[in-house]
Amino acid sequence: MVMWFHFMPDGASPVVHFLHKTAIFGQTGVTLFFVLSGFLITRILLHQKKQPHYFRNFYIRRALRIFPLYYLFLVIYYFVGPSIIPMGPDVLHRSWMYWVYLQNFSDTFNWKANGPQHFWSLAVEEHFYLFWPLVVYFFSTKGLSRAAGLIIILALLSRLILIKTGFGTFYLTFAVMDGMAIGGLLALLEDAGWLAKINLRLVFAVSLLLLLPVWLFAGGKGFGWIQLVKFPVMAVFYASVIGLMIDKEKGLSRLFQSLPIRFTGKISYGLYVFHPLCYSVFYHYWATSSLFINAAGCFLLSFAAAILSFYLFEQHFVRLKKYFEYGAWRQQQAKQFN
Repeated sequence: MVMWFHFMPDGASPVVHFLHKTAIFGQTGVTLFFVLSGFLITRILLHQKKQPHYFRNFYIRRALRIFPLYYLFLVIYYFVGPSIIPMGPDVLHRSWMYWVYLQNFSDTFNWKANGPQHFWSLAVEEHFYLFWPLVVYFFSTKGLSRAAGLIIILALLSRLILIKTGFGTFYLTFAVMDGMAIGGLLALLEDAGWLAKINLRLVFAVSLLLLLPVWLFAGGKGFGWIQLVKFPVMAVFYASVIGLMIDKEKGLSRLFQSLPIRFTGKISYGLYVFHPLCYSVFYHYWATSSLFINAAGCFLLSFAAAILSFYLFEQHFVRLKKYFEYGAWRQQQAKQFN
């Protein structure tokens, strides 16, 4: 979804305009990423909070999965990229925010910074990892639910303040963290056995009906008042989709258990990291007048880069996670889904 959003240009023809409209919806893939991350991380932490080495295992496993490729790409972007495609003078100048995961602050407040713009969401994710394991560990289930509710309210207030002061609401951690909190609430509902009591199809239908007019008539136009309420509604929509998929007998779950989708999931981090650079390389050297040939070329090059990245680089760090295994619950989950 995000790759399609980053690829698709607008155009005058009805077909291109329609495809551009679908790409605008693809932008919400980042919200799905936040909700899914909040759900999966909370699900793991809830079942590991009484196990030994709770903090050590979580943080080391996350670092092994995220940091190597993140910093490898920064090295490629700043030191190799300018020799492949034009990137402007002094690309390394004002890059320090990207090395310390503060780039989403520069994107929000228009501070001057040079770097891969799509990395803002990775900064949000790292900020979530810093405090959420502490909240899960020290709070009871009831307290954790209240904490998630407070995060949702704070995100709403943060967006309101940003709108009132003339800043964007899309990048700042405090303004988008309600997606991860809603994903965490979904994990709490599942853990307590309450998820089956909720009519998820109704939640899905209502949230979709609320989102459709926004997408059709205001999508991509950046109206501040829509941004105020769109994020939580979008997060609830995606939480309902994830909830419906938890039951393995559902059609969606069977689809996402298919080998092509599972393989794409395996290399998805590399896809996200490399795809904008791959797009730039393709357009610089091989662009055609055909939108569909360009799309195929950009996606194929991105998949090739992600596959090479995973098997030649990432998996060597992923294998080290075996020294920091989670407890019996995680092993049971792996057997269930494999």
